[in-house]
Amino acid sequence: MGYQPGLGERVRRARLSAGLTQEQLADGTAISASYLSLIESGRREPKLAVVAEVAARLGLTPEHVLTGRTEQAAESERYDLALARLALADGQFADALGLLQGLLEQLPEEGGRWPVLLELARAQEMSGDLHAAVLVLEDLRVQADREPERLPWLPVVVSLSRCYREAGDSSRAVELASQALERCEELGLRHLDGYVQLVSTLSAAHAERGDLLRASILLEQALAQPEQADGPQRAYLYWNAGLTASERGQAAEGLRLVERAAALLGDQEDDRSTARLEVSRAWVLLAQQPPDAAAARALLAHALPRLERHAGALSVASAHTELARAEALLGNVDAARRHAQQSLDLLSPVHKLERAKALAALGSALVAGGESASGLLELALSADLLREAQSPRQAATVFRQLADAYVAAGQLQEALTVMEEALNCAGVVQEPVLPDPATVHVGPAAGRRTGSAGPSGSAAAPGAASADLGLPSR
Repeated sequence: MGYQPGLGERVRRARLSAGLTQEQLADGTAISASYLSLIESGRREPKLAVVAEVAARLGLTPEHVLTGRTEQAAESERYDLALARLALADGQFADALGLLQGLLEQLPEEGGRWPVLLELARAQEMSGDLHAAVLVLEDLRVQADREPERLPWLPVVVSLSRCYREAGDSSRAVELASQALERCEELGLRHLDGYVQLVSTLSAAHAERGDLLRASILLEQALAQPEQADGPQRAYLYWNAGLTASERGQAAEGLRLVERAAALLGDQEDDRSTARLEVSRAWVLLAQQPPDAAAARALLAHALPRLERHAGALSVASAHTELARAEALLGNVDAARRHAQQSLDLLSPVHKLERAKALAALGSALVAGGESASGLLELALSADLLREAQSPRQAATVFRQLADAYVAAGQLQEALTVMEEALNCAGVVQEPVLPDPATVHVGPAAGRRTGSAGPSGSAAAPGAASADLGLPSR
């Protein structure tokens, strides 16, 4: 549990105030007077069960024995924490941060800070300060690893993994979430609150790295578990499964799954979640063949006001990015540019993934509007940012868009160069179909290389070895 400074002195003072000797306090309990003496002198760290028993005998709460806070103070702190959560739910991030930071100033270092710090990290994440959120969560993770029997570690790991993914470090996100999932499976903790969020977060991180098969398997396994009955938790699994199916090219199946998620969330009053799901549904509609841009735009227009009231900058920016894509497909280039720029204005440099998507939407709109040079630059920035953020599959997609834009502009050499980048990002291995000129022998003289003079003194014809351009058999 970790020794709480002042605990022994609080027990001693409470015992004396009650007019009890150590023997009288210990009488009828599972602890001895000598053990109680060790606790009061600070030479023993009591277990929580012992603290609870001593507190009950003294007419105190375990929290007061542990931290010294009275029930009145604890009630006031719980009230302020509840207010901060309401402010977050209403999108009032500055108010929530102020309440939480004020609470931390009142709380002693030795106890009661955990739920406040976890909520502070959530507020920092929602307000866009991922760096600050990660610092708080990493410290909480260390504490939880040190005292797993007392501190809830799963919500911390889920939040931390999500922050790393949003910041573009999907490798760290996968590492943390994978370790937590292994721990849950080993200890049989599938029933824990946060298990579904863990699976969803891990699958999303795998998808960002291009491992769509692994993401699909994780979600299918979770959906098959009897612990996950129909309801909001299962909805999140269907939600992520729909996105993954769409990314794998199964757009119709993706739409079916996100519609199933929407049906399960339909009776919930969580405007933030339902609005974010509408953004995902719009993305899936844009992935259909042909894209249903009009329906996507209608969903996004419905979701955007609720996101602006209840969600953070990242969710609002995502809606603007998808609106930019929908407007571009509908031929509304100016509207597409406006939404893409609004998305970028909301995002900080740490939001690498969403900034890259917004840059790609802006670049496409600029190219469509006849501003090819500016559009090509934005697309190139997007592709490089996605590659830096360890999202090779998305980087390949944008490089392909960039190649198409170069072809339309008549810049074929540039198109070829970026198409090679797209293939590299997609993991396509380069297998030569033509011999290396430095190793081809010509003429009867062994050891002579292409380009050197043959018996007649002439060089080998440039296309002499190119009769069969087929790929090698496997």
